[in-house]
Amino acid sequence: MTYFDIHTLFMVIPIAAFLRHWRRQSGAMSVNRGIGGIMVLAFLASLWTMPWDNMMVLWGVWTYPEDAVLGTVFYIPIEEQLFFIVQPLFTGVWFLMLYPNGLKRQESEGGNLLRAGLTLMALSAGGVSLYFISEPSFLYLGSFCAWFSIPFAIQWAYGSHLLFQWRTEILLGTLPPTLYLCILDSFAINHRVWSISELHTVGLSIGSLPIEEVTFFLFTNLLVIQGLCLFYDLIDRRSISVKSALKLKMGEVT
Repeated sequence: MTYFDIHTLFMVIPIAAFLRHWRRQSGAMSVNRGIGGIMVLAFLASLWTMPWDNMMVLWGVWTYPEDAVLGTVFYIPIEEQLFFIVQPLFTGVWFLMLYPNGLKRQESEGGNLLRAGLTLMALSAGGVSLYFISEPSFLYLGSFCAWFSIPFAIQWAYGSHLLFQWRTEILLGTLPPTLYLCILDSFAINHRVWSISELHTVGLSIGSLPIEEVTFFLFTNLLVIQGLCLFYDLIDRRSISVKSALKLKMGEVT
């Protein structure tokens, strides 16, 4: 079993199935809007995750047998680079299958206190995590929490009041893909496609899976789902604003 096999058998096939089901539903948003939003997030995820991922491999948190990967870019296997695209696609298309035309906000103003509180919480968690990184067993979890506290802070500063409205839908979009990826991760580790350093993990696990891996999939999937919700809402708001401006201009002309 290789890393490429993992992608082909357990990621690409479900993505294709989710896509097919999404497109067959009535009222589904356009492919340009739906997949375009996912690819924007995948591009941003790649840019943000790549430096941290390189550090994890360089520091020995993750290791890959040479015969399980096609090659590397810097320190990261090619398949790992692809995973930055494949995971957002998998989770994003799952979300579109559940909600073919995205989510609609309830008109509301305010939420300043919620946005400020959650933003401060994310940044504080990141700062505290940095303090403990020097402890070898906290390297994986601490570096992850510190690195990814920033995109959480950005999302929550912009739209945590909206995300709170959609909390049930966000959970349904986040938890099933997280469970699936955790099972797949455990399978890959057991088949020695990759391995996680015992030295750089805290020693807690769910089944055979280190708690760090569970946290990674939960938080990154949550970032994908929250990002899609906010992206589609932003597009909707801009579309409404443009239509309102055109109507106002036509009214002035007549």
